[in-house]
Amino acid sequence: MQGKSQSARKVLTYLLSLEEGKNEFFLAMAKALIPDYEAMEIVVDKKRLQDELLLLQFYRDEKTYRSLVEMISLIGLLNRDQNVAMREIISGYEVIFKKQPSSKEVVLLLIIYALISNSNLKEALIGYNREIDDKANIIEFQRAKVSQIISLESEDFRKSAFSEFYKSKELIDSEILKLKNIEEIYLNEEIIELSDSKKIIMDFLMKIRNFKVNRHFYSDSVDPYALINLEEGMELKFPILGYIKIKSKTLEQDVLLIELEGKSRNYSFRFKKK
Repeated sequence: MQGKSQSARKVLTYLLSLEEGKNEFFLAMAKALIPDYEAMEIVVDKKRLQDELLLLQFYRDEKTYRSLVEMISLIGLLNRDQNVAMREIISGYEVIFKKQPSSKEVVLLLIIYALISNSNLKEALIGYNREIDDKANIIEFQRAKVSQIISLESEDFRKSAFSEFYKSKELIDSEILKLKNIEEIYLNEEIIELSDSKKIIMDFLMKIRNFKVNRHFYSDSVDPYALINLEEGMELKFPILGYIKIKSKTLEQDVLLIELEGKSRNYSFRFKKK
């Protein structure tokens, strides 16, 4: 158990160490994870994740990039049970891609999860049985598993897997690189140093994994455009962002820039004129 905890810390540390501004999705995903003390599981707060991603569109330039490697790493490594992890990975997928995954996509998510958690691929595929009511869907799922077990012999199966989820070559290459870097983490003893602020986030994630933090399901709703009507200097509590201060509002061509100061970080929101 201790070994798995250390492995989880190393992988999540690597993802947190990515260039500043390129792990916004990781942070948004992390904030949507809730410890369920009764079931002893880490679950996705789907409503919070939806609003986190809605806000993310306005303070990150890459509006469409949602990293499966980051999502699966967080959910998969903070949970200890494969079936629970896969159930919540599917929940996260449904929010991110706004649809239910096909049988083939579920199997590919399982493969990515197995690689991230350093599990034996064939054992993970054979051992995972998704709860499915419809007999025809059960047969379809089993066929998808067999097909992917055969494809594992291919040198290019990682590229094939990510090509199922992303159309952009740049995004596919980015996901493959992250996954390969994670796989190499298990082969070396390199220690990645984090900044003090990121160490706090890392410690918080491990507290979630070890059920040492109380969090409640999100019951609010967020309207990003409400920020437009706020005056400079105003201080208030805003859904998702917490306590913020409106530092400045400037119009550059057709883009309204709103700088916010939060308790733990600052945000730069961009609203394009419709």
